[in-house]
Amino acid sequence: LMWMKENEPEILSKTHKYVLIEDFINFMLCGEYATDYSMASSTSLFDEKQQKWSDELIDTAGIDKDLLCDAKPSGTVIGCVHSKASQKTGLAKGTPVVLGGHDYSCGCLPTGAFVPGVILDVIGTWEMVVTSIDKPLLDMSLCNAEAVIDSHVANGKWAIMVANVAGGMTEWFKSQFAYEEIKQADDEKLSQWHYLVKNASARPVGANGVLFLPHMSGSSGPVVDPESTGAFVGLRNTHTRADMFRAVIEGINFQFLDIIDNLKTVLDKTPEKIVAIGGPTRNELWMQTKADISAKIMEIPEIDEPVTLGAAMLAGIGAGVYDDLTQAYEAVRKKVRVIEPNEKEHLKYIDIYHKYKKLYPALKGIRD
Repeated sequence: LMWMKENEPEILSKTHKYVLIEDFINFMLCGEYATDYSMASSTSLFDEKQQKWSDELIDTAGIDKDLLCDAKPSGTVIGCVHSKASQKTGLAKGTPVVLGGHDYSCGCLPTGAFVPGVILDVIGTWEMVVTSIDKPLLDMSLCNAEAVIDSHVANGKWAIMVANVAGGMTEWFKSQFAYEEIKQADDEKLSQWHYLVKNASARPVGANGVLFLPHMSGSSGPVVDPESTGAFVGLRNTHTRADMFRAVIEGINFQFLDIIDNLKTVLDKTPEKIVAIGGPTRNELWMQTKADISAKIMEIPEIDEPVTLGAAMLAGIGAGVYDDLTQAYEAVRKKVRVIEPNEKEHLKYIDIYHKYKKLYPALKGIRD
C-alpha cells in the first residue's frame, strides 16, 4: 500500500478495499469484507497485543484505515452464500461463509499442535517450525532470528514460526548428482528417492565425517544471513554420493535443532513433542535422523491435507457442528506413526552438532 501510494497514487485513489486472496473469495461468496486475525498479522499493520488494526502504524504509513477489512477471529461467520455465488459455484444459497486463516496456523489444528509445548514441523521445499503460545511474545531475540509472531487461528493463542529451505536442498542434490540412482529406480518403477535413501541409510551416523551447511539459498533463521552459502566440509576421495546425501539430511536436521534450541531458550520451556507433516515425512531416514538429533519423539499423523482439514474444522465451529477446537480435534483426530529417538545415536549427533555450529562463522570469515 505504501508502494502504491508513492508509485501508483491514481490506482490507490480508486481503491475501495484492500483484500487478501481469501478475503476476496469470501467477498465474492457473500458480499462481506472481512479478514481474520492470523492473516491481518501478515500485513505489518496489526497490533498483536490488542488484536486490532494499529492506528499508530496506519498513521505512520499514511494509509487510509477505511481501505482495510474488519479483522475478526478465525471461525467467525461473516455472511452466507448469495444467489449469484450459488449459481456460479454450485454451493447452496445460505451456506455460512466462515473465516479461515494462515496455512501453517490451520495445519496446527488437526495435528493437535495448537496446544503450547507441541512443535509442528511442516516440511516441504521449505521447513516451517511452528509452536503455539498463550500470549504475544515480542522479544528481540525472536526478531533477530526472523521468527514470525502471528495471531493464531486458535482463538486466544499466538503462533511463532521460523522457516528455512529444506526439501529444496534434497531436490537440488537429487537433480545434480543422483543420475544413476534415479535411472535404477525408474527402471524398476520405484520412487526416484528409493536408492538415494536406501544407500544413505547404510552409511553411519555422521556420514563418515562429511558435514553439510544447508545455506544453499542463504539462511533465514535462527541464523539470519541471506548472503550465506552452503558447503560440504570434510570430503575425501573415499566418500560417496550416499555419504553426501546423508550429510545433506543431517545438515537440514541440525538446522532444525538450532531452531528448537533457540525457541527453548526464548520460551524457557522444552518442547514436549514434535508433530511432522509434509512429503518428506515418508522419508524414513529423514524422520529417524530428526528424532535422533533432537532426542524427541516424532509423531506423523495419517492426514493427507492437514491445512485444508484445519480450515474445515474452523468452518465446522462457525457452522455450529463443533463447540470448540478441542471437540473438533477429537472428531477428526487420526492415527499417528511414532518414531522414537535412539539415545546412542543422539549422543553421537550431539558431538557432530557442536562441529556443525562452527561451520557458519568459519565460512562467513572466508566469504567476507
